[in-house]
Order: sequence, then C-alpha cells, then structure tokens
Amino acid sequence: MTKDDQKTAREWKAYAKETISTRRSGDTIDAFGSELACLRLFYMFRYAKDARIEYSKNLKTWVFSLTAPHRVTKQERLNAYSIEQLKTYYIDVLGYGADDLDDKSKNELIDGIENTSDFINYTK
Repeated sequence: MTKDDQKTAREWKAYAKETISTRRSGDTIDAFGSELACLRLFYMFRYAKDARIEYSKNLKTWVFSLTAPHRVTKQERLNAYSIEQLKTYYIDVLGYGADDLDDKSKNELIDGIENTSDFINYTK
C-alpha cells in the first residue's frame, strides 16, 4: 500500500466514523464496511460522478467505490494538434530549421516538447 493509499484509508476511516477496509484497483478505490459507513463516505463524495455504493452479496458487506477521473497525458493532449502546428512551433519558438524536422514523426515531435502549456498558449 502506497503512502497515498494509507492517507486515503485514514481519511476515509475518519469520514466513516468506524473501521473500514480499503483496496485500490487501478483508478478505483473501494471501501468495505457497514451500510452506515459507506453511506457516510458516499455523502462526502456525493458530487463525484463516479462514486457509488452497493451491497456485495459475495463478500456479504457494503462497498463504497470511487473512481478517480482520468488524467490526460501530454501525449493525449498534444495529439489533437496537427504535425504542421507542431513543426511551426519547433521552427518559431525552439529555433529549429525546417530541414531538421523532415524525418521526425508526430510522436517524436510531441516527446520533444518539454513545456506543454507553452505550446498550447503559442497555438491560441
């Protein structure tokens, strides 16, 4: 269990006001406990789109689940731009010559951009 998971478990136990057990699976964190404990957790995260509560017949306990929102990677964010926009940024801002970029793929260009926000501000 990572330090973040341990912190989450402590915070959720405080919200639930009783002993619960937690488990992380990918981006989802599950809390197992009484119905009241899970309802208290659900109330804390009631505005979260991916929060849910249910009774597990297999485990014979209540489960509160919260899935963290997907974090957009640099690759996903910059992939929306055309290769021409990427090359123009390299030429205008980073000082590359057009000949230097002829054999570069879009992924290579994206990997070479260190500051994503500078690029996005440049293209506005």
